[in-house]
Amino acid sequence: MSVTIRQLGLGLLVLLGCLQLPMVSGLDTAALGKVAEVCVKESGISPEEKKVLLADEMEKIDEKDFSHNMRCFQLCFYKQLGIIDANGDPIVEPFIKFMESRFTDKKDKVKPAIAKCRAITDADPCEHVFKFEVCMAHAIEGN
Repeated sequence: MSVTIRQLGLGLLVLLGCLQLPMVSGLDTAALGKVAEVCVKESGISPEEKKVLLADEMEKIDEKDFSHNMRCFQLCFYKQLGIIDANGDPIVEPFIKFMESRFTDKKDKVKPAIAKCRAITDADPCEHVFKFEVCMAHAIEGN
């Protein structure tokens, strides 16, 4: 199954472009930028990947081309926001709040999606959070 990042409706596109994110995370735009830079360094994403992520060009990347480093950036960013733990598992209440702010017209689907997707596992925390994101997107968007 091939899913574009745009279809996922989540991920870094959401993180970097969401106007509601400062309200959810408690961070202002400048602080979010600093978090992003920390995660760029920690994840080791390439200059090209950084450009795509920060330029909101995620729709150009197929799921299979979403590099491991990009997945690790996502893990780092979500950890910094305090919505997932170091293993990539959601911290339920903050994660619900985050997702409900993103999917205001589908809030009723967030809790069932989390219940379903929490069963996702992977020994690699970067892969774990990515697979969890894919599951959440499908469960909420109905794809």
